[in-house]
Amino acid sequence: MEKNMRGDLVAIIEILKSFERLSELTKDYNNSIKFYNAANPMPFNSSLDLLVDVGLDSKRISNFKKEEYTEIPWNMMKCFVNVNGN
Repeated sequence: MEKNMRGDLVAIIEILKSFERLSELTKDYNNSIKFYNAANPMPFNSSLDLLVDVGLDSKRISNFKKEEYTEIPWNMMKCFVNVNGN
């Protein structure tokens, strides 16, 4: 059980770090269309990679933890793996 708790904690920290980086990338844009159409495509492309990371990390969360926190959209986050066609 301790191994799962450690694995859950590592995955949750990685998810939070990815969302923090996403927040930084999008802070200068007030809507998604402007973000997508920005002159510099790097922030948008990086955001896709971060969403994939969130999806991969959410798959690492134990079922026990997912059942404990049902208000978190785990299945939706898991789908981020496919966000850029992977």
